[in-house]
Amino acid sequence: MLETRDPDDMSTEPINPDIHPTILRFSIWDRPETIDVETNQIVVIGRSGDDEPVTVDLTEYHGRLLGVSRRHAQIFLTPTGVAIRDLDSANGTKRNGEILESGKAYELNHNDELQIGGLYITVYFV
Repeated sequence: MLETRDPDDMSTEPINPDIHPTILRFSIWDRPETIDVETNQIVVIGRSGDDEPVTVDLTEYHGRLLGVSRRHAQIFLTPTGVAIRDLDSANGTKRNGEILESGKAYELNHNDELQIGGLYITVYFV
């Protein structure tokens, strides 16, 4: 199984299926389709590139034009739920309108709205 926890979290508590979703569903602001990602990995949001792959590729959603960095943000499981962290992106990340400080983990909840650069995404826990 791939590592799903925050790389900076040194706790040894097991992942709890009662508080952790198995799938994150990303709904892009004006698109009917969604992107589903299993939570058995650290989810990296960004644009595809030659150097490092991303889990949620926003290239085809005009990511470059809307200010999405190649490795913009990451979502990962914590002992108490799910968290998001901005990866020092050029145009920042917001959660429900709140600007996220780069490098700091913030709790992520079902139905939260993210702004990745200028791209709006709603996250659902499935």
